[in-house]
Amino acid sequence: MSCSFLLQAAELEVDAYADRTTIGVQDALQYTIEVTGSSADKIGTPSLPEIDGFTNSGVSTSSSSSYTLVNGSFQSSVTKKYIYTLLPQKTGRISIPSITIKYKKQQYKTRSIMINVVPGSNEPAPATSNPGTSSSTSGSETLADNLFIDVQVSNQQPYQNEPVTVNYTLYSKYQVTSLSFQNEPAYTGFWKEDVFTPNKINFTRSNRNGQIFNSMVLKKVTIFPSQTGDITVEPLAMNVDIRTESRSFFDFGSSKTYTIKSKSLKFKVKPLPEGAPDNFNGAVGSFSMDSSISESKLKVGDSFTWSVTLTGQGNFNNLELGRLSEINHLRFLDPEISTQVNSDKISGSKTIRYLVIAQEPGSFSVPPLSFSYFDYKQKKYRTLRTSTYQLDVTEGDKIIIAGSTSQSAVHLEGSDIGFIINHKLSSLQLWFDSLYYWLLILLLFITFPFTLMLQKRHDSLAADFDYQRQKKAARILKKYLKLATEYQKTSNKDFYAAAQSGMSNYLTDKLKIAKGSRSEEIINIAAAYSMPAELIAQIQALFLRCNEARFMPGGFSAENINQDFDKLKHIITELTRFKLKRKN
Repeated sequence: MSCSFLLQAAELEVDAYADRTTIGVQDALQYTIEVTGSSADKIGTPSLPEIDGFTNSGVSTSSSSSYTLVNGSFQSSVTKKYIYTLLPQKTGRISIPSITIKYKKQQYKTRSIMINVVPGSNEPAPATSNPGTSSSTSGSETLADNLFIDVQVSNQQPYQNEPVTVNYTLYSKYQVTSLSFQNEPAYTGFWKEDVFTPNKINFTRSNRNGQIFNSMVLKKVTIFPSQTGDITVEPLAMNVDIRTESRSFFDFGSSKTYTIKSKSLKFKVKPLPEGAPDNFNGAVGSFSMDSSISESKLKVGDSFTWSVTLTGQGNFNNLELGRLSEINHLRFLDPEISTQVNSDKISGSKTIRYLVIAQEPGSFSVPPLSFSYFDYKQKKYRTLRTSTYQLDVTEGDKIIIAGSTSQSAVHLEGSDIGFIINHKLSSLQLWFDSLYYWLLILLLFITFPFTLMLQKRHDSLAADFDYQRQKKAARILKKYLKLATEYQKTSNKDFYAAAQSGMSNYLTDKLKIAKGSRSEEIINIAAAYSMPAELIAQIQALFLRCNEARFMPGGFSAENINQDFDKLKHIITELTRFKLKRKN
């Protein structure tokens, strides 16, 4: 059923209609704006306003032309259709407001359309049978009885920063010929880590509540709540092509495309309880900590390695260990940090290695390093500590001069002079009587304010999460491009997954939007920057190409992977030389 309204003018006719006025909350609505007239091809794509209760997942266009003979001359007419896919977000009666189209100072308005959204899905089940399920659909069943996405969540009332796993599985009694993502959740309010996304259609036979289905895992993610309160995650929507049943000997059947989606997810994120230790920095999970030193007996000038390893479950990519205590007579260089996260994106390890230089003879103690976290299973805070280590440092042959990067101040006793060992001073000039001394003092006073400003700027940027994301964007992109290059050399289909992930991660970091954002959202936000329209179109085409190659049968061809690789390199080259600035 459709509802439409027609306005006629000298040059244009405008028509707006929906494919039905009653729809299930799990279904998709096709809303069409149709413009007809000799100037119809001069009208830009109409912008839909925000519709409370619907999410606009994209628009497609089609056009046709007709010619008529009037009084001996041909007159042409163009019809353009703008087809919007609207996904319901709630049940009830929802109004699609009137849309205004302007052309040559004329305004053309459509009538608003009332849509009734009911629970579940009211799509009729198509006449089809899948031999793999040993069951046929009946006329009384709906599409949702035989084709649906099930979503399983490990915990819908987690603590802030607690890891939560989300698994999406497609169940079908039909023969599925093609799959593609229509809409992927943005997971606003969460830090998302992708665990699994298939690169081909691969169904297995499964028994669900006594019925036989073909099932396939569509997506696995691990999410970490970054804020508290009620958070809703929008549904995952898929375009599914199914093979319909032949009606006669001469009818070989056909394919029909349906858009289905999972239910939305509602989370109630709990704040962490009070009473956190002073050194708690937000870590949530279950951990253990080990440490070791490479040497305990050494000479002045020698170095040793102090290693601290944290293992367990949590968001390792965002974990930070506590600060080191001041340790006199030892110089700690900047640590080497390595993180290893397992495929589930929850478990793993983080290792920090400090290179330490002994600066003075004696017996010293390396105090423990502490790390506090919230154990969400036991619902309490825990603190881990490394072992205490004793060091014996003897005289050496090396000259050690304490630099500004030393962690401790120089300690002078008796005749000790600034860690200068085994060397006599032949003469001592009173530098404060020298012109060079006072010039140096003047230079220090002049440069001090600028040094202070630079340090404040450095500290501000170090605390700026968006800046750090942009700074790391190129490194993340390089990692995925390396994978894509390796797959391209062997004509491996995984090239498209690496290319898509690299582009998505790079653009979300550069545009400062949530990781896991849909490609449509990335394109829309990129358009708000002064980025050439041609470059945006190339990025959009690459995303579409990757989806086709990963999910559509026959979408991948080893013969054209080199061409797609060249397109990817061209886009990356343009992006890296382009400075993002918002349009005025």
